[in-house]
Amino acid sequence: MSIEKIISLIENSHYKLAYELIFKSLEINPNNVELLELSKKLSACVRSQCMELACNKATEMSSKAYESEALLKAIIKLNGESIYG
Repeated sequence: MSIEKIISLIENSHYKLAYELIFKSLEINPNNVELLELSKKLSACVRSQCMELACNKATEMSSKAYESEALLKAIIKLNGESIYG
C-alpha cells in the first residue's frame, strides 16, 4: 500500500481503485489515521461527483450516477461518515 498511489488515484478521479486500496489497507491496519483521512477526502470527491450527476438532467438517472452513489455508500460505511459528510 502506498499513500502516494492512493492520493494519485483520487487526484486522477480513479475513485473505485482508490477505495479498493484504502479498504484492503484498512483491513491490515484499521487504525491508520492517514488512511482514514484519505477515505474522507475520497468520500468528498465522490459526493461531489454524485451531486454533479444528480443535478444534470442527462445523467441524473444514469448507471454512472447509481455506481457513484453505491461507491459513496461503501466509502462512508468504511469511515463512519453520514451521506452528507
